Amino acid sequence: MNKFILLLLFYLFYSITFSQKKSSEKVSVEKSILSIQTGYFGTWINHELKFRKKFALRTELGTEYRLKFAIKQSFDSLKNQVSIFLEPKYYFNLIKRESKNKNIKNNAANYISLRTNFNILNNLENGEIYFHTLTPTYGIRRNITSHFNLELSFGYGISYSNSLITLEAMPSFRVGYVF
Repeated sequence: MNKFILLLLFYLFYSITFSQKKSSEKVSVEKSILSIQTGYFGTWINHELKFRKKFALRTELGTEYRLKFAIKQSFDSLKNQVSIFLEPKYYFNLIKRESKNKNIKNNAANYISLRTNFNILNNLENGEIYFHTLTPTYGIRRNITSHFNLELSFGYGISYSNSLITLEAMPSFRVGYVF
């Protein structure tokens, strides 16, 4: 009888231990996400493709307004532009959120990324091109409903415009719909 109880306890301990590891091993970013987002200065359509378990590559195309900061600031410098983004993302708290039974559908988690974008301003006759590169960002994405989400991010990076290199803050607040 003692051997049976000992064997039963060993089996329970073994199954509980390994069942928890299996559930955390299955946690991963979504294979592919297509969504449209709008924020305080634009609208974008984007696609996230799974790289690895916690890595995704986001490509994005949209139109946005950019306020170029100068010493004498005026809203005449608010320009509409087409943006093309390429952004590898690392979702670092998927397992923690899943273990707390929080929603991780559509990559609803915290992330860090390296954002690169190429913007073409409406002032093309002057040949004005604006290029952001290497903007490390920290962001969060949370689901509002099964198809709507909220994304907040902030980064500080290097921008290049007509032979001028500057440091620039890149805050972002977006509401999106996942197809």
